[in-house]
Amino acid sequence: MTLGEKIRFCPGCGSPSVQTPNDRAFSCRACDFEFFLNTAPTVAGLILDSRNPEQIMLIRRGRDPGKGKLAMPGGFVDPGESAEKALQREVLEELGLSIEIDRYLCSFPNNDLYLGTIYPTLDLFFVATTDRYSKPKMRLPEVVEIVWRALNSGVEEDLAFPSMQAAFKYLRAGIFPI
Repeated sequence: MTLGEKIRFCPGCGSPSVQTPNDRAFSCRACDFEFFLNTAPTVAGLILDSRNPEQIMLIRRGRDPGKGKLAMPGGFVDPGESAEKALQREVLEELGLSIEIDRYLCSFPNNDLYLGTIYPTLDLFFVATTDRYSKPKMRLPEVVEIVWRALNSGVEEDLAFPSMQAAFKYLRAGIFPI
């Protein structure tokens, strides 16, 4: 079920008279409040070993969506935060690591299914580096494992989201679309 299908009452006045002309915008007949469902920006880091850039760091997700699957560290961008700062914050929160962002790679639309609701996201991917031998501190239960894989190991098939699989393929192919 989409977020738009779940909104039954006006966020402005609480009236049950919300009209949904499409799945992206709502208007209330009672108070004329308008609400727009915008895509939420997320960030993820293709974090390479600074000593051996053919190795990439991945996490095993401890929560849905994608529980138990591999993923790139990252998360949602907070209001008032740049994408780069969001990625640095998320990696620090999840792994206790500082990263050096090298470049923006690409973006892909995605749908996150969380507790039965589909949230549209725009996933922004950055290439970054860290020292593989620094001591990460996993944030349980969100991250249950940190793994290093070779870029040519075929690991993209084990990634939790199609957008991550596509970004990984871009990195491996040396494609920088912008």
